[in-house]
Amino acid sequence: MNTESYLAMIANGNSGANPLLESLGIEVVKMGPQEVQFRLKSTPDMQQGAGLVGGGVLATLADEAMAHLCLFHLGGEKATVTLELTMRYIRSAKPGDIIVARAFRVKMGRTVMHVEADILREEDQCLLARSQAVFMAVS
Repeated sequence: MNTESYLAMIANGNSGANPLLESLGIEVVKMGPQEVQFRLKSTPDMQQGAGLVGGGVLATLADEAMAHLCLFHLGGEKATVTLELTMRYIRSAKPGDIIVARAFRVKMGRTVMHVEADILREEDQCLLARSQAVFMAVS
């Protein structure tokens, strides 16, 4: 499947095109070449021992939003792999919180792309984490 068809399926709510999005219940809020927003309603099975949403859940949400933003830049039959991902956790999330990842472009090359994402609690737009990542195009 080419990148444009895949992105159209995801944008139209067909999360079955990406099993990871489907299994976590990640929904599209906004998809475009300048910004991608994904939403996740956190559930009790996403909590760690202290009863808070695990940091890996937030990192996965950020990674997926940023990767999909890169796909808009690439087109064709390309895919992306994450070369580096940094998370700065600022506040915790609790099960039941609706969490939004907003990914935006920093520098987009032909092969390597630099992107960032803010992770927010939807209810009050409170910044929970900030992520920076480097992705590479693969065929």
